[in-house]
Formats: sequence, C-alpha cells, structure tokens
Amino acid sequence: MNKAPQMLINYSMYLEGGRQIGTVDITLPNIQAMTQTIQGAGIAGQVDTPVLGHVQNMTMTVNFRIATPDISLLLPQKYHHIEFWPALQNLNYGTGELEVVEQKIIVKAMPIGDNLGTLNPGELQGRSLEFNVIYLKEVVGGKELREIDVYNNKYVMNGSDMLSAVRQAIGI
Repeated sequence: MNKAPQMLINYSMYLEGGRQIGTVDITLPNIQAMTQTIQGAGIAGQVDTPVLGHVQNMTMTVNFRIATPDISLLLPQKYHHIEFWPALQNLNYGTGELEVVEQKIIVKAMPIGDNLGTLNPGELQGRSLEFNVIYLKEVVGGKELREIDVYNNKYVMNGSDMLSAVRQAIGI
C-alpha cells in the first residue's frame, strides 16, 4: 500500500442533497452495539454479547460558531438528509507525494436538542444542535465501509449485509 493516512484536510456539510450549511464542526455518532448479558448453566461468568446488527441510539452534534439563518433549516422535527464530505490526506511514501482521499458520511437525523450557546462580546456563541440518527452510511475512497438503517433492518459492513438472514427469518 505504501501510504500513511495523515489527517482530515477539510470538509463541507450539505443538507437535503445540495445546500451547503455554514461553518460548523461535527461530533459524529459513536456507534455502539446493543448487547445482552449472557449467563447461566455451563458458563463460568457473564458475557456481554452483541445483538446481531443492532445498535444503541445514535446521536450527533453540529456546532455552529454563531447563529445563522441556515440553522432554521435544521430545526424542524423531521429526519433531514445530511451529508459530510471530508477530504483526507495520505502520504504516499513510495512517491513522497501527498494524496487526497474522498470520504462521505451520509445520515438521516432529526433534531432533539438546541443549545443556544453563550453571549460574550468578541467570542464565539457556541450554538449547537443535537440530532438522533436513524441512518448512517460511510464511504472512504469509493469503498462503502458501513451502512446502518435502523428502521429498515439493514446493517452492512464491508459489503456484507449482516441482517439479510434476520429479515428473511422474520418475513420482511
């Protein structure tokens, strides 16, 4: 491979497939599997086992430096189609050149919190919106790493649909 992943160069945030939204920084979801503690006869203790293809509630936060009119587009309590388009930097140490790799993170998210921030002269407001995420897709360098669709029972990792047998077993 001869490449050393280095950093995020920059990114843009798009709403509903096209409109670029202001200067923001994002805290993306922390994806945690739903688990069940298994214990009983024949087991020497407890084991927290993931429930195949199921995730705990996913949230993300969008931080704005100051209030902008674009915030109003994200406030309606509906699931918004939001895309983040990062440009990643790799060092190709075979050629010594810096290379750009595209990443896309696509979510369907509904606002569940609106922190108006603070008002201090000469400082950023720190306005932030918190979202509940029901869909997440991540693509790096053209390769789909994962797709999670909570309501459609879909959990795809590296091209393998972990819930296809479950959907078939339950008749959907």
